[in-house]
Amino acid sequence: MKSEPKRVELGKLAASYRRALRVNPEYQRGTVWSVAQKQALIDSLLRGYHIPLFYIHLLEKDNEYTGTKETTAWLVDGQQRLAAIADYLNNQFPLPNAAAEGPGGPVPSALPAGAPWAGKRFDELAPEHQASLLAQPLSIIEMREDAPNEARDLFIRLQAGTPLTAQQKRDAWPGDFTTFVIRHAGKEEHPDSRPKPFFALVSRGKAKKINVDAGDDDYVDGRADTRKFFAGLAMTIMRRQRSGVDFVDLKGKSINELYRENLTLPPEDVAAVRVVRVLDAVAALPGFHDLLVTKPVTYQMGFHFALLVDSLTAGDYVPSWRDRVVKAFREFQDDVATARQAHRTTRQTLPHYTRFIAQLGGSGSDTAEVIRTRHAFFLQEIHPKLALVPLDPKRLFDGLEKEVIWIRDDRRCQNPDHKAAVTFPEARIHHINEHSAGGVTALENGILVCQKCHSDRQRMQSLAPVFQQHIRDAKKAATTERGAG
Repeated sequence: MKSEPKRVELGKLAASYRRALRVNPEYQRGTVWSVAQKQALIDSLLRGYHIPLFYIHLLEKDNEYTGTKETTAWLVDGQQRLAAIADYLNNQFPLPNAAAEGPGGPVPSALPAGAPWAGKRFDELAPEHQASLLAQPLSIIEMREDAPNEARDLFIRLQAGTPLTAQQKRDAWPGDFTTFVIRHAGKEEHPDSRPKPFFALVSRGKAKKINVDAGDDDYVDGRADTRKFFAGLAMTIMRRQRSGVDFVDLKGKSINELYRENLTLPPEDVAAVRVVRVLDAVAALPGFHDLLVTKPVTYQMGFHFALLVDSLTAGDYVPSWRDRVVKAFREFQDDVATARQAHRTTRQTLPHYTRFIAQLGGSGSDTAEVIRTRHAFFLQEIHPKLALVPLDPKRLFDGLEKEVIWIRDDRRCQNPDHKAAVTFPEARIHHINEHSAGGVTALENGILVCQKCHSDRQRMQSLAPVFQQHIRDAKKAATTERGAG
């Protein structure tokens, strides 16, 4: 990264805002300054105080048409400050007047009474104060990166020290993982926000408009906690995919590191695909919408439920578990509620309290060890109710089995509507009871069909009784032949 410090007059830098300077949505924290914050900044400038640096990323690209290089200036850090300056120069707000507001008013304590600019908009300032403000030198750093994502990494480091909540900082960080979290978990009015139906399970939060100082509008983000929850869930699933670990610490430091590791996250990334698959799999479960008619489940409960579905989806099981898992989950919820009530009223400690509820809060509850302990009990209670049926680990008929079935079935397609001769290379062995439904890869569950008939899955399913009768007839004929011999 090459960087060059410069001093630019305030008037010139403000004039370039929204014209020569471009604002990259990656470098936005998603919050808007209140009028009081803007007033405090302008007052500081009029008093000659130094304010933090502005960082500008100069990005050069080749213009394929002209054959020349073009430079685009991106504002990496300082947008809120520069927006406040531009708004004041455009007379969009006055500075506070402590004397007029009186004791207890909304004037920030940082703005003492008696300043000659108190209560004035820019065009109401004395000419000398206007000139002084416009000529105020601002310190900027111009950057040119030598490697991809250097500007992104710098922005993360810059924001690490600002007084924002942990999730506000993450939402402001550039990079593909930031967009991934915002897109799937949702963020009000963000252009990339397309929250998955899964998150209705754990949150119904929406942004609420509130009124702050001097009539300025600001928003409380009702989905910030949901994004934090999703970041932890995504981290767990991605670590499972990439490293084979079952659980990881969900502390802020670990989540921050994941954001930095995934500045670049292609849509086809296997770990990211697995995360999205889990979100979609939960929302597609029979009975999922029944879970939405009650109050949202806790984030911890939603976390364990999502990881259960992840394991079931990744495992080799007959998908009949999908019809039972929501009911089993609701029964677990009921047992947890009963245990909580029993402890509240009689101090009785049922297993669901000691081994699950008591592990949800307090020091260490976000460590891998405690999460693993909770999940073990969760699985212990739910697993027997799922009646899991493993798929046959052998997916395909081998060459010998194919030949035996080909000869047994007289080298003809066993579709009664076809019955055409089938050469051995063209032969397809269809599972009468489909493998995905728990059918075994064995001679008594295989039937010879041609390639065209094999591709018509619906027709093959409808012919299962016919195929099964054929197998019984073939067995009977073989038994009779052996007896005659």
